Amino acid sequence: MGFDCLGFTVRPFPVGQHHTGQNSPGKPRGFMTLIKPSKAKGKAHHARLKEIVRTTRRAPRKDLIARLNPIIRGGANYFRLAVSKAVFSKRDDRLYATLRRWARRRHPNRSTGWMVARYGRLPRWDFGTQDSVLAKPAPTRIVRPAKVRGANSPFDGEGPYGASRWGPYPYVNPAWP
Repeated sequence: MGFDCLGFTVRPFPVGQHHTGQNSPGKPRGFMTLIKPSKAKGKAHHARLKEIVRTTRRAPRKDLIARLNPIIRGGANYFRLAVSKAVFSKRDDRLYATLRRWARRRHPNRSTGWMVARYGRLPRWDFGTQDSVLAKPAPTRIVRPAKVRGANSPFDGEGPYGASRWGPYPYVNPAWP
């Protein structure tokens, strides 16, 4: 019913009872078209992270973090334009499970509490060292694209959207919204 393009899935999702889309009581609620990260790209992203963790089994934590952080941040920045907060939380959970398996493989006879004390940073469990910490996609700020109204075009340069798109113009007051 939808389509995948550039790693995103565009399709109508059913609207629930307590969401928008209901015109009047008793009428069907309908659908809302959303753009979400595609499941195939999410699996490919996680497979890439798993491969890095697998190939750096013997490497120190700092090297593992240095290799994972650019990929995690890049994926989060690419997909932050879509409805992706739930996807980011799921990616956090899957990456945590992968790193837990990595730590368990390195220390098979140690307890979970010992591993958290060794690899985690408190107050919350962040995988890292004193110098660096592993990036998480879930805290990434979701950015909604600006809507273009009516007969306007995003390329005409009129209004705040055009001004922000084309950058600062010397004859426009910077206090203008």
